[in-house]
Amino acid sequence: MKKEKVHFTHGENFESVEELLSEAMERLDEANDRILQLLQSESRDVSPAMAESPADEFTAAPAPGNDGPTAST
Repeated sequence: MKKEKVHFTHGENFESVEELLSEAMERLDEANDRILQLLQSESRDVSPAMAESPADEFTAAPAPGNDGPTAST
């Protein structure tokens, strides 16, 4: 899907600005709904073992010989 730019015309016509903002919010809501549906469909494909601790994939073990940060004096 190609991103659409929202163009604003400067002026005193606040009704047209309100209409443009409403259209932009509606497109944003539709995009959010599509993302939510995608995330829900992906979460059904995750095995229970993976779903229990999703943070584990981001936790790296220290390299061999490196027990973590040390205090320097």
